[in-house]
Amino acid sequence: TEVPPTATEVPPTEVPVVVEATTEATEEVVVEATEEVVVEATEEAVVEATEEVVVEATPEVAAFALPDIGDTSELTIAEIVAALAAADEPQFTVLLAAVENTLLASVTLGSESVNVTVFAPTDEAFAALLEELGLTAEELLANRTLVNQVLLYHIVNSAQMAEDVVALDGDSVPTAMGAAINISVVDGRVFLNDTVEVILTDIPAANGVIHVINA
Repeated sequence: TEVPPTATEVPPTEVPVVVEATTEATEEVVVEATEEVVVEATEEAVVEATEEVVVEATPEVAAFALPDIGDTSELTIAEIVAALAAADEPQFTVLLAAVENTLLASVTLGSESVNVTVFAPTDEAFAALLEELGLTAEELLANRTLVNQVLLYHIVNSAQMAEDVVALDGDSVPTAMGAAINISVVDGRVFLNDTVEVILTDIPAANGVIHVINA
């Protein structure tokens, strides 16, 4: 998305034009450099915050269940998230707000032409991430660059069923944000970046699959 500054031909005899062209080129370089720093800093903040939300491992993990919304295989991921957020015992309310607030994510997760994996944080997991980022949900949603990076870090550009994820033990998988997620399997339980546990798997969708994570 970054476009290098266009070289400007400057008439050698017109000093004012030289000054104007130099100023414009300088401004373009400053703006582009600033945008690069912001995006890089945002990506690092998202990855670091996600990795630092440590979940204490317990010998036995309480079973996690989502509200029953029926067969999800004909629904898009965006539709599934919306249905779960509207259930009597809602889940993914923060995730839904984030998706609806970001054009790229909402278009991607609402399209049947894609085939993706979403590691979907529960509302409790999102609360922990927000605490690590030092933000409220409202502040996160107001920062579209940050919320977009958070969402893209939880999307993999291919459908990875549970058995596929388990097969990646000791490996990593690139996310739509660009940064990779490390996969590990400990005592039959799947962890992302060593601390985030996959607590529910293989929620089928018309455009991929959802795995629920607890951080």
